[in-house]
Amino acid sequence: MNADFWQAVAHIGQFASIAEAVAVLATAVLAFKTLNSWRPENVGKRKFEVAENVLLATYDLKQRVLDVRRRLPAPQTADAEADFEQNRSHYWNRLGHLGGFAGDDSLISLLPLFRVYFGFEVSRPADRLFAAVQKVNGALNEIFTMVPANGTELSPRINVLTTLGWTDVARPDRIDREIDAAVREIEEVCRPVLEGKR
Repeated sequence: MNADFWQAVAHIGQFASIAEAVAVLATAVLAFKTLNSWRPENVGKRKFEVAENVLLATYDLKQRVLDVRRRLPAPQTADAEADFEQNRSHYWNRLGHLGGFAGDDSLISLLPLFRVYFGFEVSRPADRLFAAVQKVNGALNEIFTMVPANGTELSPRINVLTTLGWTDVARPDRIDREIDAAVREIEEVCRPVLEGKR
């Protein structure tokens, strides 16, 4: 075999090496582009899920507070203390209905992720919501930690009953407005994401 033949074979080997390098480079570029297009899509999907879950948890908490603060269906008299004694089981049920703030799908457990995807400032409305809910929770707990002393009967203070929304104070009251304002601010963060505007 002549030298030209072996020289042609050497060139073919070089072309094969170059073609292999180009194929590896093309694969790397394609993988990089795919990864870069997938990342924002994945972040967008995750952001949507977080916004949806936070809004669901917010509405759940608001509804539970509304249920707790609804006037008792039991007969009412002019004597709030007598009503308290007659309806103690209703109060107890409401304490249980408000429940704790923790749990996998609770607003408080979702806040860290919410902050990661939306920024730390978004937790301020949630903090205000928790503050309003805590007033109601505190009033419920105060009722159930009261004990008769020196032969007196249980008699909840009027401000405790007002916090619970169980007096004749017109509604929506201050606590209703605090909760509504906090929920609106959380909606302002979540709604654009759920509607595909952000």
